[in-house]
Amino acid sequence: ADPEAYYCRQWWQHREGIAGAARGVQQRSVAEAAEHGSLRLIAELTAKRPGQIIEGARQLLFAMAGNLDELRADRNACHAYFKPLVSASAGLYHSAGLILPDGELFCSSGAPESGVRIDLTDRLHFSLAAASGKFTVGEYQIGRVTLKQSINFGYPVLDADQKLRAVLFS
Repeated sequence: ADPEAYYCRQWWQHREGIAGAARGVQQRSVAEAAEHGSLRLIAELTAKRPGQIIEGARQLLFAMAGNLDELRADRNACHAYFKPLVSASAGLYHSAGLILPDGELFCSSGAPESGVRIDLTDRLHFSLAAASGKFTVGEYQIGRVTLKQSINFGYPVLDADQKLRAVLFS
């Protein structure tokens, strides 16, 4: 056996191993950069999601406000109006409804037992909306009708004299 040929083969295999490792490191760096870019995009989208949810709720409640007269005319029809809206939200909203200026829940997607008065004057989404006349974000709570954890949004509906007519919520 030729020792020189043996050493040449060893050197060549070693060189190929180093070149392969270098290609592997380069491919790994490219993959890590791509993964880092993906993670950055996911983080940016996740950070934007709460703002998008809040804006979506504001727009939804604003659109509902155009139906206030019809909603207040018939409590049962009002309950029926909100139920499919919540169902269609794919779990984003647990409830939606209408609160009268005195804080009484007039109707909601999860209708309370007939004849049961539910007072929501202590709920932040109602009290802030009623006091400020502006869209509000409430606080963490357990729903009195749904018994689910949530953060509700409140949208006041005012008359021409800026008097509160109702607060819509989701």
